[in-house]
Amino acid sequence: MHAGMRASMHGERGPVHVAEAIDNTRNAVAASAVASAHEVTGSLHKKIEAQKQQIKNAGSRMKTRKSTRTRQRIIDAAKEIITEKGTIEFQMSEVAERCNMSKGALYYYFKDRSQIVGIVDAEVADQVISTVERVGAESETAVEALRAICESFAEALSSNAAGFSALLGEFLRRGYGSLNNVDDRYAKLIELTRGLIDRGKQEGSVRSDVSSSLVANGLLGMFLFTAMDYLALEDTIDRSEFSKQLMGIVLDGIGTQGDGA
Repeated sequence: MHAGMRASMHGERGPVHVAEAIDNTRNAVAASAVASAHEVTGSLHKKIEAQKQQIKNAGSRMKTRKSTRTRQRIIDAAKEIITEKGTIEFQMSEVAERCNMSKGALYYYFKDRSQIVGIVDAEVADQVISTVERVGAESETAVEALRAICESFAEALSSNAAGFSALLGEFLRRGYGSLNNVDDRYAKLIELTRGLIDRGKQEGSVRSDVSSSLVANGLLGMFLFTAMDYLALEDTIDRSEFSKQLMGIVLDGIGTQGDGA
């Protein structure tokens, strides 16, 4: 009887185990299908969100580029007005009209005239720095570099006398306190000029006893004030003569030969 009960129990539980196994398999397959569906849905959602972000970023970049172009168009218009009028005392409405935009739209980009003038000043300073860096790298000697700087300076003054006159006049009107607004650029110019003086010492064209830092500051001050004089005397002294005299002043003061020719 004990063996029969065992056999009976085996016979009864065998089908149950098969049914459970089938159910478990079905459940596993269903769970796997659900998981796969969720994975596919999640992947599609990520792709859609990534595409949305790409579109958003592209739109943002386009907006930024448009804004940058508009700002530069405003700055260029202000430069033209400064050159034509020979003063920075322009009206915001003049700039807006030249840019074919409303005055309100102009104020969206710049809060007032002084902000525009500040950027114009910065662009001019950056151009000067670029010129000094370029001629310093291209010139074989420090004297050639200094001569090239004098010539470039004279050329820049001649090509935009009214604009430079307006900006230099504003600089002088504000006084040396205005250097606080251009410390980085001024320091860069001093560094570049001091490097040329040191180079001249090594080459034997500049006296070894002069202070490179004092000379660098003195040269920049000389350029500033002689520029004002040149702009007033432009009809009586040509560009090449102005450049030659500038170079003479430089080397008569610090040169070993005292010859600026």
